[in-house]
Amino acid sequence: MAIMKTLVSLVRYLSPEEKRSVIDELVKRGYSVEVDSWSPKNRLLVEGNIKEQIVGIAYTIPILVEEHCDNIEDAVNMINRFCEKHNIHNISLELFSQSLSGIQSLLDTSEKEGAKNKVYVGLLQDEKIHVRLGIISEKPAEIGNIIIVLESPKTVEEIVGFIRLCHVFGVELRVSTNNDYRTLDALSRAKFALEEFPIDMRVYPTTEKAIEGMACIGFSLWGDEELPEINSPTALVFGNHERGLSLDTLRRCDKVVHLGPKSDKSMTASQAAAFVLGLLSKSSQSF
Repeated sequence: MAIMKTLVSLVRYLSPEEKRSVIDELVKRGYSVEVDSWSPKNRLLVEGNIKEQIVGIAYTIPILVEEHCDNIEDAVNMINRFCEKHNIHNISLELFSQSLSGIQSLLDTSEKEGAKNKVYVGLLQDEKIHVRLGIISEKPAEIGNIIIVLESPKTVEEIVGFIRLCHVFGVELRVSTNNDYRTLDALSRAKFALEEFPIDMRVYPTTEKAIEGMACIGFSLWGDEELPEINSPTALVFGNHERGLSLDTLRRCDKVVHLGPKSDKSMTASQAAAFVLGLLSKSSQSF
C-alpha cells in the first residue's frame, strides 16, 4: 500500500522562525507541505514519503489510510481490518477529540511483547469520525552486547536520567546498591520513571555481582585508555555524581576509559553514558 502522506512531528520548543525554516527546507527538497490542522502547533503533513533526515524533525509517521466514518463502530471495524491486513496487533492510539475517549475500551491497545511495529491510529470527530492509519516501525537499538551498570547512585535525578537514557538506546540497566541507604532510598523514589520509560532494570547488592561473567569497562576521570571495540557481552560501569567509581570497582575493570580532554573537570555519569552510547549506536548503523 502506497504512503499517502507523512505525519511530521517537529522538535519541541521550535520558534515560529525555526518552524518556518523546517517547512522551507522540505519545500526546497521538493515536498508538498501543509500545517496539520489536527495539531497545528507542532505537526506538519507532507505528501508522500520522507526518506531524508532533516534538522528540526523529531519523528515521522507514514500515513497509509485517511478516511472518515459515520460512527465509532465503523471506525473500529476499519482499524481492525487494517491490523489484520498488515498482521500488526500493537496499536498506538492518538485522540484529537474528547468525545472519542470511549473508543479505547473497544480497541486492544496493550503492548505486545516482541512486537517490532505498531499501527498508528489518529482519530478526530466533527460531523464525522476522521481516521488516519499508518505503521510505526519500532527499530530497536542495535548496539548489542552492552549492559549499563550504575554504581551507588545517591539521587533520584541520577537514576531517572539513566532510566531514560537506557530506554532511548534499548539497553539493560543494572544498579548496584553496595548497602548504601541513600541509594536504596533514591531507587524506591525513582521507580515512577519506569512507567514512562520502561526498561529492563535490575538491582544488585554489589557491583561485583552486577558485572559478574562479563568484560568490564569503567569510565573515570583517572582513566588513561580509549574506548575499545566491543564484540562480547560487556558492562559499561559508571559511578555516582559525588565520588565516581569506587577504587575496588576500578581495579575490577578490564579497561578504565577517560572521556574528553585531560582535565581536572569531568562529565557527570549520565553525560558520559550518553556520550558513549551515542558513539556505539552510531558505529553500529550502516548508512
